[in-house]
Amino acid sequence: MLARVQDSFSEWERTGKIVLHEFNRQRMENALIIAQRDRLRGSDSVIAALAEEFAIPLKTFDTEVLDRFPQASR
Repeated sequence: MLARVQDSFSEWERTGKIVLHEFNRQRMENALIIAQRDRLRGSDSVIAALAEEFAIPLKTFDTEVLDRFPQASR
């Protein structure tokens, strides 16, 4: 099962369906700032930080993120 998941991620990356971004120190610090500023939790703040970094809207159904992160929408 795990091998199949890894193969799927590799295929999606190879075909451009997903793009993987390194989680480095700068991104961690940006996520921490957003977590404090917008009162978001762990992975939500990382995703929000990427949305800010790339200046793209964050599409979500998570009501907490919708209520707290200005760039979030359905």
